[in-house]
Amino acid sequence: SEAWVEFPHVLLLYKDRDSALVSKLINHCQRRQSPTLYHTALMLGGGEVCAWSIDELSAQELLTSSLEALYSSTAAASLFIVGDGNHSLVAAKRHWEHLKQQGAPAHHPARYALVELINIYDDGLKIAPIYRLLVGNSDADTEQIWRVLQKDWQLHIHPPSRELQRDTICLRWKEEERWAQFSYSSLSHSLSIIALEQRLAAFAPQFSHLRTLYVHGEQELERLRLKHRGIACYLPPPQHASLIHYVQQQGPLPSKSFSLGEADDKRYYIEGRYIVTADVVAAG
Repeated sequence: SEAWVEFPHVLLLYKDRDSALVSKLINHCQRRQSPTLYHTALMLGGGEVCAWSIDELSAQELLTSSLEALYSSTAAASLFIVGDGNHSLVAAKRHWEHLKQQGAPAHHPARYALVELINIYDDGLKIAPIYRLLVGNSDADTEQIWRVLQKDWQLHIHPPSRELQRDTICLRWKEEERWAQFSYSSLSHSLSIIALEQRLAAFAPQFSHLRTLYVHGEQELERLRLKHRGIACYLPPPQHASLIHYVQQQGPLPSKSFSLGEADDKRYYIEGRYIVTADVVAAG
């Protein structure tokens, strides 16, 4: 079957410390009195959103020249990082490959994916950790997991504080709270999620019934920890520079490494488009 529309959750992150690209585009649109597509309030205290059309050639040329300037000022391979929420880009690619096998032309709308260009240094972009919750097959199983973790990871008691350092991971089970301080290699560049994933991969085979849940937000993690009586793994928020460095040196991050925004920020799908040909839209 052929999908008709897409509402993306794909962020194409680029590096622009001075926010020059967005500033130039906004100033251009305001100066030329470009048509406002929409200006509306968002639900649930999300603020407001305003959009201008950049259909005119001068705006498109400004966008292209600004991206080329950023491209020439940085390592070409590291200008863009894809933040692919819910595997949207993968789904788009598979849909296009399906259509291509059926004879769709190269200019078919599904050949391309709609993405959001986001400056990774934008003050409004919060990079949040995606926490892990370890759940055993039973309370006794989870308690055994906790005891093995304490020994193998050399967990120690720490004064209660959730302001984690970048090389610290906090594990909590029942009322116990233990802290692990891992020594990162220079390749991982102080990404706590990499250290945690490496240790979980080595640890998990000992427990065939161990489940790992991926959780957005500390409140939700605490709620699920109590519900499942599991072991919560708290992570410090990743730093922008560390993410960029890792991708430059190591390539894509593991799945569910971080979240672009907290859980309650993820409720707006504003832009969409047809991914079928014009004749299909007209016939529909």
